[in-house]
Amino acid sequence: MDRNKLQECFCEKLNGELQAFKRKMEAQRPDTVFAEAYQIDCKVTFYELLLELCQTLSGRELEQFIQVPSLLERVYCCWMETEDQFADEMLQFLKRSRAEICGLTEEPIQERKEADAA
Repeated sequence: MDRNKLQECFCEKLNGELQAFKRKMEAQRPDTVFAEAYQIDCKVTFYELLLELCQTLSGRELEQFIQVPSLLERVYCCWMETEDQFADEMLQFLKRSRAEICGLTEEPIQERKEADAA
């Protein structure tokens, strides 16, 4: 199968998985959907990133991804096994920005970011 056809199959697979996941979530009660908000956000983000990534994947890599059953679920599970630094990043942001957030400084966050980067 040529690379363009593999890319099309890959995108169809991802779209089918996301649509099935959306239908599953739509059938849930609102409190269940709220409890699964992080999973929903992650799977939608991974879907979008995989669509971008497929532009640069080789035909062999596309074939390998296509063969993974429940690819979005697998990616999400692997993601959940990694160390998350998001909360640490948010905490560091709050520590750096608390004066501005509370109105105790006039220095905008963007200027502080540029100064930190220099």
